[in-house]
Amino acid sequence: MDEEEEVEWVSHYHCRLFPVNRPHRGSVEKMKPIWRRNHIEGPIHDSWSELRLDVDESNNRLLIVESRREWQGGNSSSQRTHYIQQLPSPTSKDGLLLTELSEDSDMDQIEQVEGETDLLQRHGLNLSTNWEMPSLSDVDWRPPRQRHVSDDAAPLVRSFLLASTKFRYYNPSCASFLDIVDDALSLGDSSSSVLLQRLRLRVGSRRQGGICRDEQGMLIPPKIDPNTGKELHGSNESWPSRGVRLWPDEDDEELSDILNPTPTLGLTDVKAASDERSVVYLAGPTKSNKRSLVMVNFDASIKLPNTRRRKGGRLEPGQGRAAKGKQKGVAETPEGRQGNDCKWSWLEPARYMSIDKGLWLR
Repeated sequence: MDEEEEVEWVSHYHCRLFPVNRPHRGSVEKMKPIWRRNHIEGPIHDSWSELRLDVDESNNRLLIVESRREWQGGNSSSQRTHYIQQLPSPTSKDGLLLTELSEDSDMDQIEQVEGETDLLQRHGLNLSTNWEMPSLSDVDWRPPRQRHVSDDAAPLVRSFLLASTKFRYYNPSCASFLDIVDDALSLGDSSSSVLLQRLRLRVGSRRQGGICRDEQGMLIPPKIDPNTGKELHGSNESWPSRGVRLWPDEDDEELSDILNPTPTLGLTDVKAASDERSVVYLAGPTKSNKRSLVMVNFDASIKLPNTRRRKGGRLEPGQGRAAKGKQKGVAETPEGRQGNDCKWSWLEPARYMSIDKGLWLR
């Protein structure tokens, strides 16, 4: 590949649609490729890459959310960046490119000849619109709202290696990222130190700050599209960072014990899942049969019964504990199970109530 071809080399998202009740090759529809990045932007550390679909809460449409660590512009230091863009509707002009495939189409051959109109039609593909590979000048910018840098390369911001970053999640609704990191404690002296796992949450967010201003305090106008001459919407927006924080604090032993219920030496595997309201993970030695399930919830409307309340870093006196009462509405039999006519189902008290480690921090 010569230098000219390298400059025009761009990467795209490729989406295919098919009805759930007809998962056949003839029902597959292919959307127009969606620009992802230019390869000349810099190398990617693929081990950090995350790609998923999310829902935009403002309009209930799908979003493409991708996180990747890059050496942007050939810099010696890499930084992690989250990219968000809306998935076009198949009925829009930016959506569907190729319509139904014929039943006897060879998918492998279609992939190889993609972009060549005569061969596509030979394989039974109907082109609904013309599409050309965008040039570098067409795609070399992103609206600031679609690009969130995690501040990994900034001074005074503590970062962690991939081996110590157990879980990564980005929430586009609140423009925040959440990591579960192992901020290990060193036990013993430097010559014979042992690392004790200490899981903490690493959270960073940003906010919309309005229109950018120049050095004289004047509002900066939007950029102009060189192809159409129109203003690029959102190109002059500012999104200042709110900073990155580790939680809980290093001296908060009570919360640290909740997030790390089982002391573990060395590196371990952490299984986790998250959404916009909570993060749940499985902690403890990987090969042990007794691992702990930990949930950190951010929804103040969820108030689990018999969780203790804490204000100002201290437990409030007189708060109910799980040992003082049982879950309301559950009448137990002497065997600890609710009696009913059905032999294969029963109700049991929530296990977190007997563990008695829940705290409500509001």
